[in-house]
Amino acid sequence: MTELGFKRRQPGDSQPPISEGIPTGAIKLNDQQAERAGRAGEALGFRSREPSTILPQGRRRKVSTPSKSLFIKGPEPLIDWFVNYADQGNFRSYWEALADLRKRAGE
Repeated sequence: MTELGFKRRQPGDSQPPISEGIPTGAIKLNDQQAERAGRAGEALGFRSREPSTILPQGRRRKVSTPSKSLFIKGPEPLIDWFVNYADQGNFRSYWEALADLRKRAGE
């Protein structure tokens, strides 16, 4: 069976164990090595997590208009009709369905 290099070192072994060459602390790089590593990482698609001086431009927020809530109680057939109308019209919200009804009414 293969030992995979994790056996105890016996006196007289000529080969060091695998763990002997693995660094245990932080790796120290000079400025030139750090710059070269950064360029190599960018070439592979890695991006720095350091805050940049230029803020990325996001989407513009839509200016919100003042809003109100409306809670209504009505006849079940009428409310069911409105819910079906909103569902079949692929509206994202009930207020969009109301806006569509308003537009159809000519206002």
